[in-house]
Amino acid sequence: MEENEDKDAKFEEQLKLFENMEVPYTRTKKEVWEAMSPKILEPPTQKIIPLNLTRWLAAAVIIIASTLGFMRFYTTGVQAMNGEHLAYTLPDKSVIRLNAGSSISYAPFWWRFERALTLEGEAFFEVEKGSQFVVNSTLGYTEVLGTSFNIYARDTAYAVFCKTGKVGVHSTCSDQSIVLSPNEKCVLKNKVLTKEVAVNENASMGWINDQFYFNNVNLVRVLEELERQYNVEINFDRDLIGANNYTGLFTKEKEIQSVLEITTAAFDLNLTKINTKTYSVTND
Repeated sequence: MEENEDKDAKFEEQLKLFENMEVPYTRTKKEVWEAMSPKILEPPTQKIIPLNLTRWLAAAVIIIASTLGFMRFYTTGVQAMNGEHLAYTLPDKSVIRLNAGSSISYAPFWWRFERALTLEGEAFFEVEKGSQFVVNSTLGYTEVLGTSFNIYARDTAYAVFCKTGKVGVHSTCSDQSIVLSPNEKCVLKNKVLTKEVAVNENASMGWINDQFYFNNVNLVRVLEELERQYNVEINFDRDLIGANNYTGLFTKEKEIQSVLEITTAAFDLNLTKINTKTYSVTND
C-alpha cells in the first residue's frame, strides 16, 4: 500500500515539473508558414545565357562548319593541253608530270589531311614519303606511301607502271587488287587486272622524253595519241580502221606528216593533208 502511494506522489511531482517548463519555439503555425512559404515557392536557380552570346555561338558553329566544308570540297585543277607536257608540284612537294591532253584535280586546302587526287589521262608521279597518297581514276585507283609510278587512264584503258617503291592498284570494276614492285606493270583487260613483269621502262613512260612506243596497240588509240602529242586533228573512220593494231615507235622530233605516212602505210591507208593542223586518213 505504502509503495503505491510513493509511486503516485513521484508521478505528480514529475507532472508538475513538465507543466512548469517553457517551450523555446513559441511561433504559431501561421507565423511558421509565413516564414517558410517564400523559400518553398521560390523558383529553382537557372543559368541564363545572354541572347547575344547564344547568337555568337551559333554563328561560330556555322562559320567553322562552312570553313571545313570549303576546305574539304573546294578543288583546283591542272591541265596539260594537247601538244604540251606539264610538270606540277603538289603542296607536299610531290611532283606530277602530265602528258598531253591530261588533267588532275584535288582539294588544296584539305591536302594536309588527305593526299588524294583524280587523274584523267596519263601522268608520272614522284611521291614524297608521308601519309597515304591516292590517285583516283574512273576504272581504278592507285595508293602509295612514297614511290614513283606512271598511270595511263583514258576512256576504257587503264595501266599502271611502278618505277620505284611499291604500288597498290585497285580496280573499281571488281574487288581485285594487285601490288606492283619496280619494273612491274598491270593492265586492265576485260575488267581484270593483269600483271606484267620485267617491263621495259621506256615502253611505259618514254613519253617523258618525247619517245612513243606502241606494242600491238589499236590503230584508233595510236591516231588519238598523235592528235594529242602534235595538237592536230586527224579525220578517220573508226569502224574502218578499228580492227587494226599497230606496233612501232617514234620520237617527237619527227614531223607529224612523216609519222602519219609511216603509220598509215603499214595498213595501205591513204593520208591527205588538208592544212597544217588537219589530216585525213581513208582507204581510197
